[in-house]
Amino acid sequence: MIRRSVDTVTGSSAIVTGDQPVVGPRFRRSVTLLAALIVVLFVALVGGLLVSRSRLEHLANPEASLALVVGRTMDVRFVVEHQAAWERRVSEMLLDDRTTELAQAIAWYEEMARYAHDPGVDLQLAILEGEAGRRARLREKLDAWDVRPDPYPLMAAVMNAGYLGGSDDLSSEAIGRLPREGHSWFGEQLALRLAVRVGDPAPAAEILAARTARTQPLRRRVRALAALEVGVLAAAVVGAGSVLLRGQGLRLASAPIPPSWSGRVGAIVLIRGAGLQVGLLAALWVVAHVADSEVLNALTWPWSSLFFLPMLLLARHHLVRPAGLRLRDALGLSLDHGTRGRLVAIVAMLVGLGLAGDWLSGVVATRAGLTSHWTEWFDEDLVWGDGGDAALSIISAVVAAPFFEEIVFRGLLFATFRRRFGLLGSAVASALIFAVAHGYGWVGLVSVLWSGVLWAWSYERTRSLVPGMLAHAMVNLLASLSLLLLLRT
Repeated sequence: MIRRSVDTVTGSSAIVTGDQPVVGPRFRRSVTLLAALIVVLFVALVGGLLVSRSRLEHLANPEASLALVVGRTMDVRFVVEHQAAWERRVSEMLLDDRTTELAQAIAWYEEMARYAHDPGVDLQLAILEGEAGRRARLREKLDAWDVRPDPYPLMAAVMNAGYLGGSDDLSSEAIGRLPREGHSWFGEQLALRLAVRVGDPAPAAEILAARTARTQPLRRRVRALAALEVGVLAAAVVGAGSVLLRGQGLRLASAPIPPSWSGRVGAIVLIRGAGLQVGLLAALWVVAHVADSEVLNALTWPWSSLFFLPMLLLARHHLVRPAGLRLRDALGLSLDHGTRGRLVAIVAMLVGLGLAGDWLSGVVATRAGLTSHWTEWFDEDLVWGDGGDAALSIISAVVAAPFFEEIVFRGLLFATFRRRFGLLGSAVASALIFAVAHGYGWVGLVSVLWSGVLWAWSYERTRSLVPGMLAHAMVNLLASLSLLLLLRT
């Protein structure tokens, strides 16, 4: 194949044959170095903030949010324990065991107690420690509470009665003066322990009946989510079988991989585009200091994904046009005729593989004693916001993020690596950058890394970004649905 490359700066042209890269424009090295310096400084700044500052600082109401997360987790455990045997076995495959859940909750609450210095948080942490059977730790804590100001002595007396076998001579008026903030599970569980301690079955039965009625809507939601995940995995198996049995291969479009641009020019465009994106973020930071929070929120999401636009425009001008291609053809956004059925099967397969990898990494992390931080997946706007906030959050996660991120990290970054490296090396390198950019801990990083490798492999095999975009959107949609169904009040 013969192509003509036109230098957009000098007007000179070059003939390119075969898989040789198109001759791109000349770039001023000083501008590229400045962009690289901006990106390095930004990464260092953000990395320093992540290390030095608590993840709780970016939440408007971290105490209530954590109480909701932990309380609802315990409600889900209660629901699962009262399911039919076969249904419980399915649900437990998708959940951590109770011991692991309590250990995670205690670790999160210990962090919150250091951050908030709130009696309500301290009481909720003590209840979790009592539920986990950490009697020695709880006894030591209650002894320290006895010499602290109100309401700590009362909290110590109630906790001692409920979990350590202390005096049960407590009036309902005294118990009513306990901190009531947080999810209702904490108060219910403490009242249940006190009722069992007294030995009167009637109050305990009333508490359990009230909890059963309160969690009835949650019961239906847990069943729906479990059915959805099982359905997605079944669809993945059917999709994979359909692709293999038909023997049509995976190709859906004709994106050139390795791409038509050189690795050097691709790297320059990526660096300059990232520099422009950081500049836009810096401008947003300035706006944050002169505008109220509502204006800032309106500028932050879902419009923050639009900060990728400069990079897309640079790529279109410097990488795609010199090869005589359109952006949609260079990225495989225009599918070949008659491939829609194959696309559905491939997307189902990708989503199923993504969920399976996420589940496996979670199992390995649990056995290694690692856990993701709850703020990594908690979305305040989705959980606490009004209908408009929740809708915008879903649009950002399901539409904007998959579209722009797949173009940048697979269509540009992975493709540029492919000029120099093989499929596996390019997929891992681009996915690692993709994962680090999310700012998660080790557990979240591994999960995102797996997804990034999977979607890069899909791009190479199908020659189209569309399957990765749709799989990315489906995974984000499932995560958003989980938050909506399990946490939104």
